[in-house]
Amino acid sequence: GGSGSSDGHFDKPSQIAITRAGTVFITDSGNNRVQAFDLDGKFLFKLGKQGTFYGEFKNPWGIVVTSDGALAVADTGNSRIQIFDSTGAFSRQIQWKLDDWWANGSIYRLASLGDGLIAASGNRSWSSSSDENSKLRVYDARGDELKSWNSTWCSLAETPSGDLITVGGDEKFRLWKRTFRVTIPDPGNALPLPSILSQSRRPGTALVDVDYIVKDADDDFVQTAALAFKDGGNTLRHVIPIRSLTRETSGGLGAKVSTGERHRFTWDVTSDWTTDFAEVQIEILAKDKRDLLNLDFIQIPGVQNNPDKPALKISRSPLTDNDFLSVWYWLLATGDPEITLSKGEIKPTNATVQTGTVNYDGTKGSPGWNVSFYPNTSWYDGVQRYDRFINIRPDPPMESEELPFKKTPFTASYNGTIVAPTTGTYRFYGPEVPFTTNPVDGNFNGWNFSITSSGRGYAVSGYGGQQYTERPYVDVPLVEGQSCRTNLNYYCYDGNQFGGIRLTWLRPDGVEELVPPTSVFDGNTYGNFGSNNWTQNPGGSITYTIPDQNYAMLTRTTPAGRAYLFRKMGLLGMTPLREATPAEVLRAKEAGTPGNINQLDPKLQVGPGERPAKVNSYGFDTGASGTWVVPLNN
Repeated sequence: GGSGSSDGHFDKPSQIAITRAGTVFITDSGNNRVQAFDLDGKFLFKLGKQGTFYGEFKNPWGIVVTSDGALAVADTGNSRIQIFDSTGAFSRQIQWKLDDWWANGSIYRLASLGDGLIAASGNRSWSSSSDENSKLRVYDARGDELKSWNSTWCSLAETPSGDLITVGGDEKFRLWKRTFRVTIPDPGNALPLPSILSQSRRPGTALVDVDYIVKDADDDFVQTAALAFKDGGNTLRHVIPIRSLTRETSGGLGAKVSTGERHRFTWDVTSDWTTDFAEVQIEILAKDKRDLLNLDFIQIPGVQNNPDKPALKISRSPLTDNDFLSVWYWLLATGDPEITLSKGEIKPTNATVQTGTVNYDGTKGSPGWNVSFYPNTSWYDGVQRYDRFINIRPDPPMESEELPFKKTPFTASYNGTIVAPTTGTYRFYGPEVPFTTNPVDGNFNGWNFSITSSGRGYAVSGYGGQQYTERPYVDVPLVEGQSCRTNLNYYCYDGNQFGGIRLTWLRPDGVEELVPPTSVFDGNTYGNFGSNNWTQNPGGSITYTIPDQNYAMLTRTTPAGRAYLFRKMGLLGMTPLREATPAEVLRAKEAGTPGNINQLDPKLQVGPGERPAKVNSYGFDTGASGTWVVPLNN
């Protein structure tokens, strides 16, 4: 070798793994790749480049050959293990779970154990390698975490008897004895696993040949489709639907594609995409006989002699925006004619814009919010305007069409007077701030909301360094017609973690919506911002565009979008669904103990470490937030 980035040269080579066939794999950490050689040292090929997509690396470190001949790589900088087959094609990944909101842990060492198990060692935080900040984890062949415990990150190996032996920086050897457990057998319907084998552009043309394979343990044929994603993104703004295939390979994607065999399609790029330059990632999607949404329904028994507590069939865990996003990707890839994608939004095809009208007398000001945007976090050089809703989409500030400037950091301050349409308790939800482990200058994106009702103040806040089991909210009793002074401030330090600015309320009738301009006013005066020449607002009438008429934007699905997906599943012959009502969700949370919600630790989690978060005695997830669903005929 030698120092460098060309084939056969290295920058911080880290670990070695050798296959039974004699191929030598080496993690070339500084070059963000894995190189392969024969036993004489001849360069054969390389895997990966710097990035976060499947098959890409950030400072890969550990590497092992598993008991079934696959290659497992510790993708240290991306906090995951990536699995490749014997040909070097990406197969799947295992995410290295972070235990604390501040942790940015990394995985370093791997060992292939008997029974298809993989042992992994890494830090919970880069700042320390002590037992308290390091983990040992054992995964099964499917990537499910079987066990984890605190231990100095270390080199790993398996003894002939199947025990795990380690040696760490504290100059101690440790032996972990092999134990055995009864496990649940694999489910009968295996997931289809598509992998791209190769992709290459034909010289002098805009044609890209893509070879791929789909593995499925129990299906001979599956339906396949493809999408492209530009600039390393994973939102609807980054999607390029692949429509234009050459006639010679147009059968390479479709409704009946054989599994376990190599297939090819050729994409005519310029027919679907006109941008001159960007990095593009092609993804293969595959579907077997299962529904578009995989749901586990449970039955909550009725409470005897209580008609308000009937039997209920409901999903064990809620659906999240990521679940819905996967379905949108599938519908876009398969060319659903009822939807249109534009600028990161999915809308109904040929939809008309809906508007609303509000008449006002001027005593409380104009309908909407008095808002100031500042291109900094110090509240100076502001830009002021009136907004009918607090509804800034989660575009990065440098791309947003709704912010008055393209700059990070920035702050926004909304002020108004809320007037409830009916008396009751209203639940206010603030903006959703993406979780981040990398604060900018020690500061997280965040927000705070306050409202004064009947002489009492209420407040709630949130920031990107927190992980919530539920969205932050505050319950406020409001009286019909009574004016309540209200303020929402948003602080954006990191534009890459900007989650949008929205203020919604859950009305007493159980409907959640953006706080509408019929119920919020900017004050009892009008005029130019910064001017002392304020006069009484004469009142009048305004017409406004009703928000969230689209189905989805970037990564978020609207209520109309969820309703469309549930209807679409029914039309496609799948299980027809509807959203569970707040009363049904509360019924499932309380289960057999009305007025009491139990939150127990589950014995098994999907992911691992994802869902369910907490369960009650019926196995219903009482610690998560999202969209629970029930069968339409429930």
